[in-house]
Amino acid sequence: MQEAKRSPLLDSLKIVGLAIMACYVCRFWPMVIFLVIYGLAVITRTLVKSRKAKTAKLVPVIPAEPTPAPTPTQRDMENLAFSMICGRITELVARDYPNARWVWEFPTAQKLILEGHEAYILLNQAGGYRRAQVLYQNLQVTGLKYEGIAVAPTQRPADPSPEETEPDNYTLLAFQWVDAHTADLIARCEEARLNGLDHVLVPETELPVAQSWQDICAELARAGFRTQVLAEGIKIMLGVDENEHRSE
Repeated sequence: MQEAKRSPLLDSLKIVGLAIMACYVCRFWPMVIFLVIYGLAVITRTLVKSRKAKTAKLVPVIPAEPTPAPTPTQRDMENLAFSMICGRITELVARDYPNARWVWEFPTAQKLILEGHEAYILLNQAGGYRRAQVLYQNLQVTGLKYEGIAVAPTQRPADPSPEETEPDNYTLLAFQWVDAHTADLIARCEEARLNGLDHVLVPETELPVAQSWQDICAELARAGFRTQVLAEGIKIMLGVDENEHRSE
């Protein structure tokens, strides 16, 4: 490789040397001086090029280090564990009551579970209105303990006793449902007012059995809501009552 790089310089020097020798033999002195100057210029130019070629080096390309994945925080781990708990509860409810729907009894269920307290869910269309305790250990759901009110049988006994003919009391059920959903209903009413609506409809899919709707309306009235029972659910009316406005 070095001989190949030096060959142009050597060839130039050979040619200049032969030309100087020819001029010397022929006694052509002015040409000898010119060839000597030309030879020095060729040597200088070649040396400069070779030095630049040696000093010019390619800058090595350093590959960029991959960006490390962000370290999950304690909050991220808690949210992941809570989502797995919700998924497990959905599987257990679907296994026992395929048509049922469930919600947390209190919005602070995640905090209760992380602190080790008891947590409950409310079920609708689960053979009646039911309440279930979530059994868990080390943030893993081990089962559900159902409790609450079941739907009365459709076939009436031939000789019912006086105690069996008494209607079911849904007062406690209504109180628990209203207590668990008051904050959500207030937020929905405020949003409806901002959107210019005059009522909010709570569909039957979010309510317990239809027999308890009257008791729920009574509890909502104590909480300051004006309600009306419809076939598809409970209607919460917004605005000022006309009768109260006239009396004023």
